[in-house]
Amino acid sequence: MNTLAIDRETSNYWELIKRANDKSKLTLITLLSSSLSNKEDELVVETKPLKAHRLDTVSDEEMESLMEGTPVPITDDGEGEISDFVDANRGRIVKGLEKWL
Repeated sequence: MNTLAIDRETSNYWELIKRANDKSKLTLITLLSSSLSNKEDELVVETKPLKAHRLDTVSDEEMESLMEGTPVPITDDGEGEISDFVDANRGRIVKGLEKWL
């Protein structure tokens, strides 16, 4: 095992670079060696936009098949009245606001 003493600035750069993949490291080596040889004018760097890879996307056809069928009601009319629901929740927002104020 080899030991190399580096300064703080180099250490910070190394912490960023050491987790990079091999392709990125090789590209950085090329750019660094080009900058040291004063051939920066010969090297043209093109940056490509990043692409988002969404693994959980749903196609239009899949979304349409999911939305087919009869709609499910939010509340059942047979279980209770809306006034019971309102009475059960009355004052909760006001109590929370009073605590906050």
